Amino acid sequence: MVKYHIFGDESVAGNIVVFALVIAPIESIEQTEFALSKTKEEFGGSSSTRIHCKELLHQDARKYTEWAHLSNEKAWELVLKVKDNLANLGLLTRVGYAEKDDFLPYMQGVGSIDGMPLTNEKQLIPMAFYAATAQVAIDPEYADSCKLWIDPNKDMIRWFSSNTQVGRLLKSNRVDFINRSIDTVMMPENLVSEEKPLLLDLADILAYNSSRVLNNVSKVTKFKSDRSAEQIYKTMNPQIAKFRLANQEEAVTGELKNFLINIK
Repeated sequence: MVKYHIFGDESVAGNIVVFALVIAPIESIEQTEFALSKTKEEFGGSSSTRIHCKELLHQDARKYTEWAHLSNEKAWELVLKVKDNLANLGLLTRVGYAEKDDFLPYMQGVGSIDGMPLTNEKQLIPMAFYAATAQVAIDPEYADSCKLWIDPNKDMIRWFSSNTQVGRLLKSNRVDFINRSIDTVMMPENLVSEEKPLLLDLADILAYNSSRVLNNVSKVTKFKSDRSAEQIYKTMNPQIAKFRLANQEEAVTGELKNFLINIK
């Protein structure tokens, strides 16, 4: 029985690649969608006007969207208001991330001895996705009781020996190293239909602000927008996991290398 719907999106900021999940109990989805729609209408949008922070919060990009009438200040106010209105609706959040510097110049992977050249930061989106969804997959509360929706990503990346759409790689697998088998435990519902549920907006907000905060951890001087991002991040309060690749001596067998996820 489905008890949760999970909404996911990615974001890149500096050295950080993030995949964020917003987990909504099925009984709260209608109320959450209503609150989100009312907030959008308050700022001159409609329920169908999407929130993409990469466009909304940057003036040059915003002028080509339905939020063109907003100033920078009002655009941030909109996102902060969304955060405030949804704070008590029982939503849970998870964030997985990878640091580009950890994978340069080569990305070691299962079945890869020499590694794969890291030519595009989007090659790390699947890694961040694994770190985010593993937190759900290992929790018995969500076993066989959730549906996952992602913002479809058709960007092409080099993935080992072929070119592949990012979105096609976003599925959570359980690897049995003893029997050498792989079971898919979490697959997005909209890989084929490309349906975009309204609450993907919340995953976008979490992903954008999480990547910005995680990239600015050591930054001393911060802009007003950085402080707003921190406020959103703290209120949404995600559980965080970082994706790492095992060292060769940590491999499960001499032929396969294991992915390590460090959960903070």
